[in-house]
Amino acid sequence: MSLKEVQIEIIELLAKHERALSQLYKEYAKKFLDGKDFWSKLSAEEIGHANWILKLHSKIKEGSVYFKEDRFNKEAIKTSLRYLNNQLSKAQMQEMSLMKALSIARDLENGL
Repeated sequence: MSLKEVQIEIIELLAKHERALSQLYKEYAKKFLDGKDFWSKLSAEEIGHANWILKLHSKIKEGSVYFKEDRFNKEAIKTSLRYLNNQLSKAQMQEMSLMKALSIARDLENGL
């Protein structure tokens, strides 16, 4: 796989991660009505991040932007995505405290 192909794959994974994070925050907005505005704002910000990341996609394709091959760990992104999807499922099916949700959000925001 060429460097450009690897970078495109990483960009797509990062955008997917941001969209998944947005979904988790939307779920938290439903679950924690007192903090609905807070979680909804975070959700919207993550969509903005995904859109910014996807703008890099075409720049990488045309060769005007690149990043070092070791800048992002593809497997770490995939692992974080699995964790994120697991947390989304838990949020949809289980009760959880606000402190737990904030802790998960903090860990995810600091993770990559």
